[in-house]
Amino acid sequence: MRTSSITNSRRRKPIYLENKDANLDEERRFSHAVLDDFKELEEAGITHPDMEKIKALPHHRNKGAMNISKDVMIKRNKPSTEMKIKICVLALLALPAFSPCIPAQEMLPGGNVYGPKAGFNISAPEGWVVDNESGKGQDLPCVLYPKGSSRSDAKTVMYAKLAGPQWEDVNAFVAMETKEMKATHGTPKEKIASGKTKDGLPYFINEYPATKNYSKWERVGYIQLFAAVGYIVLSSRDQASYEKDSGALEKVLKTLVYFDPKSEATIGQFYAHRYSFLTSLHADAEIETLLTEWRKKAPKDPEAWITSANYYFKERQMMMSTGEEAGSISSEQSKENIKRAADLLQEATTKFPDRLDIWCGLASIYQESGDFDNELSTLKEMVAYAREHPAQLKWEGKPLSEPDKFVPEKVHNYGLYYEEKNRAEDDKRWFQIATLAVQQYPESVRVLFNLANRSAEMKDFWSARKHFEEALKLDPNGQYAQEAKEALQKLKKIGIWLTPLLQAKDIIMDKSPDGNFALRIQLPKEAGDQPKVGMINLPTEEAVLELDCPPRCYEGNAKPKLLWFSDSQRVAYYTPDPDGGYTSVYFRRGSSFEEVQLPSIPNLPFPRRGPPDEQALTSISEPIRWLKSGALVLHQEQEKLVSGRAAQKVTIGFDKHGHGSVLKVRAKKVTDDALDQDPQLLVLPRETAYFQAIASDSINDLTVRVSDRDGKLHQGDNETTIEFRDAKARLVDVGKVNLQIDSNMPGAQIHRDVVVERTATRGLYHAKIQVDMSGDWNMKISYDGPHGKGETTFPVPVE
Repeated sequence: MRTSSITNSRRRKPIYLENKDANLDEERRFSHAVLDDFKELEEAGITHPDMEKIKALPHHRNKGAMNISKDVMIKRNKPSTEMKIKICVLALLALPAFSPCIPAQEMLPGGNVYGPKAGFNISAPEGWVVDNESGKGQDLPCVLYPKGSSRSDAKTVMYAKLAGPQWEDVNAFVAMETKEMKATHGTPKEKIASGKTKDGLPYFINEYPATKNYSKWERVGYIQLFAAVGYIVLSSRDQASYEKDSGALEKVLKTLVYFDPKSEATIGQFYAHRYSFLTSLHADAEIETLLTEWRKKAPKDPEAWITSANYYFKERQMMMSTGEEAGSISSEQSKENIKRAADLLQEATTKFPDRLDIWCGLASIYQESGDFDNELSTLKEMVAYAREHPAQLKWEGKPLSEPDKFVPEKVHNYGLYYEEKNRAEDDKRWFQIATLAVQQYPESVRVLFNLANRSAEMKDFWSARKHFEEALKLDPNGQYAQEAKEALQKLKKIGIWLTPLLQAKDIIMDKSPDGNFALRIQLPKEAGDQPKVGMINLPTEEAVLELDCPPRCYEGNAKPKLLWFSDSQRVAYYTPDPDGGYTSVYFRRGSSFEEVQLPSIPNLPFPRRGPPDEQALTSISEPIRWLKSGALVLHQEQEKLVSGRAAQKVTIGFDKHGHGSVLKVRAKKVTDDALDQDPQLLVLPRETAYFQAIASDSINDLTVRVSDRDGKLHQGDNETTIEFRDAKARLVDVGKVNLQIDSNMPGAQIHRDVVVERTATRGLYHAKIQVDMSGDWNMKISYDGPHGKGETTFPVPVE
């Protein structure tokens, strides 16, 4: 392998002399490890004149050398001793200039070679390929070799480089290189060919036949660039291969096109490849410096921010994995990296607001870190920009052809994440995101259809009917039309049909102080329908704002309400739901109202410490009053099974733009919670607390769950638990429990009654299930006791 830097040659010697006698173990020193690595490099076809010089030095095996302590722990995120050796070897043989080659853009097929002062593009000749991967570890990211071979086994390879930035004249560079390599390569055959590149730059070729000290046959094409020198080396293992392949070098030179590396696109390519190279070495400190420099040098390159955010959110998380070998990383460090990733993407959304992939990346970070408020806020800002600038939108740098279809489906996909969790709190989140998509893009058939289905599952039949009808109206013969028609027929059978909305009774309440606005509740005429809630303009009776009304939001004492500030310019809306209620705040903007984002509120002071992911049984956030300053006072209360019940009064201030901040938080005293009154509600015995669910189902108003250690039934004996819980996840006694398993596989019909025993924990039962063979089985569970009678059957696979 040919190098051409005097400064690098000067660096290699002190590096080697400084480390050559370092002890690695009882038998080896650094110098011996270097020789072993030289052997591996030579077997891979990589050589260098300095390798021969180092091999000629005397080397002695250690005798009685100090042992390296076995107690020293090398962490995963640090290179091993052997890796450090290889890095040193690469340092000894470092090439003169970092000239990465990456796949070019579509307009420039092949590969790009670029450095600080110049760059060029080349293409592979017929029968050859450009390889951008296999040489990365040896700083050879741009290698060419014949098709059907690889860099390691090819008889002939080529690689393209740039001379060091100090070389601007090709003749001076060649003279220096000829002088340095004369002892090994002899005198080259100069200028055996010359010509011009594709864009008219001059080149010439020197030939370096094999010598006694160097077995390879090589020729090098030198190109005079603008204030820089480029070169392409063709190297063959034997004379026959050289004579067969040497003509390929000039074909490559004929494809060469110069480009200016100072353009931002080229700078971005340089940093992207450098990042990839450093990542492969796990060079954390260098990576962070590089990313900072990339954002500074290429302020208009969105990839600088995207790559930086991905590094902190994903790469750092992987490198900071906990464990005995990796050491202990605190959760605060992980939170700091997640926040840093989010901050970078937040900054990127202001610099590149047309890049929807950046908005979505930021929303995903908030989603994965459990910050729903910021996730929803990000999606709202993205949709607002998309609605105003549909022609400017891009995804991964490419223009969007159908933004009115693309954007709502992207937003809706974030809602599906919460829908799949099937928890009350996540249902609310799903509903908020789905509503955002429908409100801003009311002609998205897929979003309407999914929202209709989910509404039906939540027994919100009024909304289900409404959304099915809207989807059919938009696309009566489309992908979802038949399913929508069938769903409407089912709704008709249960009495939920096409009652005109105008026939519903209207309730007008909570008028604004200026008398211009009020809350309107349209009560359904048919049983099973949901009320429709919104704000209206009283003088014109026109709808101003559609407001959330979850199932049972207008039943018994549960009533939605508007709480107005004295100037009628801001209002708080309270929405009851089956598990409590929540508050939204709106500021007047002209003739309409716009929702403003509430700030993050400190966690409630629960009396006990529960699991980190414990869900609330009830959660209330209700507006109490507006202060004269324009601040809003909220009452917050939650109850959790393990953590207990807590409440607090929160005062939130707003600036003229609607940005909120927490001004004051005061904890409130609450009565005993359910666990104080009945400790048996809590729990499972220690030996079963971490069992995994095999299957679960609803029976009447209860949930039954069958579990064992790994969440699977296996052939043979299976120790399982059966637990029954009510709507608030409390264990309940159901009396006598029966369990049966059946196999209906062809030729193997088996029926077995399983003995179910009570445990000391109320609502928890034990069953030893014996299964004769693997395959598909059915499990039937029934009970008879304090909660009446019930049964269910569900399939269970057996491994």
